[in-house]
Amino acid sequence: MKNHIIASIISCFLISIVFFFFNYKITTIIKFATVYIIAINLTNFLIEKMKAGKKR
Repeated sequence: MKNHIIASIISCFLISIVFFFFNYKITTIIKFATVYIIAINLTNFLIEKMKAGKKR
């Protein structure tokens, strides 16, 4: 569970940096919705990688 939280924080942090540079192009609602969706997908991807790593 701790890895899940860490992965979420890292994902959101990286995405927020990217969106900071493109902020002038994207409206706030679209930006937050996209960040939320990408963060969930990226977090799930990282969790699957961690699970796969533990099984070996």
